[in-house]
Amino acid sequence: MNTIIRPIFLVLALSLLSSISSHAQECDDDIALEPVSVVSDCGRKISIVPRLPLPPIIIVPVKRIEKEIEVSSFSVDSKIYGNLAQTTLIISFYNPNNRDVSADFIFPIPINSSINGYALDIGGAMVDGVAVEKNKARVTFEKIVRQGIDPGLIEKVAGNVFRARIYPLAAKQKRTIRIHFSSLLSQQGDTYDYQIPLMSGQLVNDFSLKIQAMNVAIKPIITSGQFKGLDFSQWNNVYVTEFNKKDFTIDKPITIEVPKLADNLVIVGKNSADEFYFSIKPQLKDKLTSTATKPNKINKIQLIWDASHSRFTADHQLELDLLKAFFNKYKHIEVELYLLRNQLLFEKNYVVNNGQWNDLKKRLEAVQYDGATNFTQLNKINNSSKADYILLFSDGLHTFSNKQKVSLSAPMYVFTSDLSGNTAYAQQLAEQNNGQSFQLSSQIEPKDLVAQIGSVVPQLISIVVNKGQVKKLPEFPYYLSSNQQPITAQLLSDTVSLTLNYGISGVIKQSIKVKINKQKAVDNKLPELIWAQQRLLYLEKNAKENRASIISLSQKYDLVSDFTSLIVLENLAQYLEHEIEPPKSLVQMRNGYFAQVKQTKINKYNIEKDKIQQVIAMWETRKTWWNKVFPKAPPKIIVKNVKRRVSNSSSNYDDDVALDRVVTTGSHIRAEDMEEMAMMESPSVAPEMKKEKSNSDFTASVKISEWDPDTPYLKALKKSKQSKRSALYYQLKRDYFNSPAFYFDSANFFFKNQQKDFGLQILSNIAELKIQDSRLLRTMAMKLKEHDYIDLSIQAYRKVLNDRPEEPQSYRDLALALQQRVVNNTSSDSNKDYQEGIELLYKVITTKWDRFNGIEVTVLMEINQMIPQLHKFNIDYSYIDEKLIALLDVDVRIVLGWDSDMTDIDLWVIEPSGEKVTYNKVLSGVGGMFHEDFTGGYGPEEYLIHRAPVGDYTVKVHFYGNNSPELSGATTLYVDVFTNYGRENQQKQTMSLRLENAGEDYLVGTINYKK
Repeated sequence: MNTIIRPIFLVLALSLLSSISSHAQECDDDIALEPVSVVSDCGRKISIVPRLPLPPIIIVPVKRIEKEIEVSSFSVDSKIYGNLAQTTLIISFYNPNNRDVSADFIFPIPINSSINGYALDIGGAMVDGVAVEKNKARVTFEKIVRQGIDPGLIEKVAGNVFRARIYPLAAKQKRTIRIHFSSLLSQQGDTYDYQIPLMSGQLVNDFSLKIQAMNVAIKPIITSGQFKGLDFSQWNNVYVTEFNKKDFTIDKPITIEVPKLADNLVIVGKNSADEFYFSIKPQLKDKLTSTATKPNKINKIQLIWDASHSRFTADHQLELDLLKAFFNKYKHIEVELYLLRNQLLFEKNYVVNNGQWNDLKKRLEAVQYDGATNFTQLNKINNSSKADYILLFSDGLHTFSNKQKVSLSAPMYVFTSDLSGNTAYAQQLAEQNNGQSFQLSSQIEPKDLVAQIGSVVPQLISIVVNKGQVKKLPEFPYYLSSNQQPITAQLLSDTVSLTLNYGISGVIKQSIKVKINKQKAVDNKLPELIWAQQRLLYLEKNAKENRASIISLSQKYDLVSDFTSLIVLENLAQYLEHEIEPPKSLVQMRNGYFAQVKQTKINKYNIEKDKIQQVIAMWETRKTWWNKVFPKAPPKIIVKNVKRRVSNSSSNYDDDVALDRVVTTGSHIRAEDMEEMAMMESPSVAPEMKKEKSNSDFTASVKISEWDPDTPYLKALKKSKQSKRSALYYQLKRDYFNSPAFYFDSANFFFKNQQKDFGLQILSNIAELKIQDSRLLRTMAMKLKEHDYIDLSIQAYRKVLNDRPEEPQSYRDLALALQQRVVNNTSSDSNKDYQEGIELLYKVITTKWDRFNGIEVTVLMEINQMIPQLHKFNIDYSYIDEKLIALLDVDVRIVLGWDSDMTDIDLWVIEPSGEKVTYNKVLSGVGGMFHEDFTGGYGPEEYLIHRAPVGDYTVKVHFYGNNSPELSGATTLYVDVFTNYGRENQQKQTMSLRLENAGEDYLVGTINYKK
């Protein structure tokens, strides 16, 4: 029996993680699937298929392991109340390996569902998660993981796909998680169905299933796979079925069909605070939805096909079936075809005669899915073409450039076949343009959806309260989606009488009277949870503007949303440190938290108040170095036996030193170097300081070593003819589908060969390769900046800052990009860019960071270099402490940064004398200085020399190693080489390269400094 968990869904649902297993999901016998060869980040080939049933739950180790993680038990407990459902999954994992591992648990839930509970076992007890702002939850999780402690986190990844990050799974031990989610059953005519995702193909030692159905008129039916035929028995008006089995291999997700519900079904629920909420399933007459249907004659449509990377795994057959039904109804029509990626491209006009659309179908079947998605590009569609309708097939995921409102001249209908799509945004696009959005499914007849194209969307126009009291009613007008939502609200009186008024374009066409009685309430808060789910869906249509409301709602109901995650911490100290309230289920811990939080805030204020004084002291040291007169020739080099701490590495440095080093998250300088710097500061020891004229009459030539990775795909592209390169790229992509390096390298190749538009499309894949991966976004932003797409670079850096506000590099990167836009003369508002840039940099100076101590001095060099331009543009910088203002110009400045956290890279500069300046020799005899050794990720590491002796300076980097718990792949670094820094004749060159092998050093380039 094969017990390996096969995470194909991960590749198929936007390649959500780069740590993909080496095995592919086995396919159902009754579905013909075309496999595609793909190389994972682990370097192994796997098979993926472009069309799948409902994706399975999977667990993915984030690093390669010897034995696959086992599932000890899997329990499903689902309660159905009419057209509502609440499901709890309890899953226990066992780690058979001899070492601890970290794993990601990928969990898709049905459409119209929300996660509202997560728990993790700690010390033998299940501890509930707390809803926390998403960035704060991630920052807390990652910080605790770096300390080797075991938090739990569940977060939304994309659409209806969620990820629980579990660390650690201890060697030879079990770990248990519990997930609650509420759902609205999907309506198909008079029937309703509900799907429960399972770990398809997984062997479970102990599997149990219990389903209860209440408020249903007819006995439910299980219609899927190995559970088909499992019967329900009736007990006290409740239908119940149970299933228990040892050593059970899961086949497919569970699909439950409820044949019929009562008309105008009302469900009343009571929460633990004795508050009552209700849910009404109104029964509308058919004539309401057909009243305003347009005539059958349509002359022209504009068809927009989302051809981005994330759409590779959509169920395109469902989409083609929809179009087939459309052309069966509208047999003579002109089609204007567009492909949407990072740009909107017009393809050609097609003419459909007598329902024959073979040419168009062949083109759609041949589409290559590549690049990111920019819905703002839809505003470039030809609005003068007099199309009757616009049909958009997309997953609704906007991943590139700024999102702006889309305003079109014809009604737009949006069709989504992806479970992981953004259905809320798809609905918003449609409603803003007088259309509808539809979720395609094999259970829905395409012709039924086609019949709705051209219909004016019915609305719930108003609710009249005839008797009693209610609150929290939906906003009006309330549009009816293809899967009709129930009416939910809070019940304040014992009985209520309502009239629901439905109509079209504000005109009432149908009224439904409903009576609600508190006495019929069930002891369950499911109607309230569905109300919260609907409220969240409404707020997410304008998520940016409603951010605060979304966070507040999610925290009240423990919802996982675009802005909130659920986190589980281990003890009171962690809750206090991160200012997170313990869950309500831990009463004693909550009491202790509130008792101590006041004193914690006082202590934090005092610590932050001292920050600016610490920076002033560091800046005084830098100014002392800058003013010191060093010999023009270095003293005789004495090689010392310097010991450096080493862990898990067999690398050899070219120094004659004994290595003994541990990777940490701070920085380190030898004690003797600290003493030397201290002596520089001391007036009684330091020589008389006088400022010499800098070498402004000297010139420097910089030769950057071109990075040319030796990869099979680049060799193939170089050998091919220019006219065939794009086709070859698409062919190669099938073998490197999930490799970030492939996209970075291929984009560089096309940029260098004057195919910039195609290079940009390839580079934009990074935005969809791993949703919300700040590391990849940071590298993409750097590449965009390198190739002069400065506006797009700034937008990407803004996303990084939004995702990683706890890291000072996020502020610095964006500030320098804004400055570069002004320098490039491409800024539409130079004053605004400079103002924001200087404020971002000063934020680095004044904020107390958990790590990266010393970055403040590097940023002060950049602030002071910017100040002359602030004068020019009349920018206010009076808030900067005057003790920090001093322009320290230098002959040479070299700055190294990289994209990986918990990664150590060393900058080496070999001066003309042969003396090497780096982490263990921070000051050379001629004044070359190294600052600062960041062993925990990102940099920047900096080399400066105020008055450079003539000769050649060799710049190298050494890749010490990556200590991240995640399988992050290659590390990309970028090096800025400045000459005459801070002067009018300042010059800058930048190079980037990718480091694969720890323990190796790489040549960046040489600087020849001469008169």
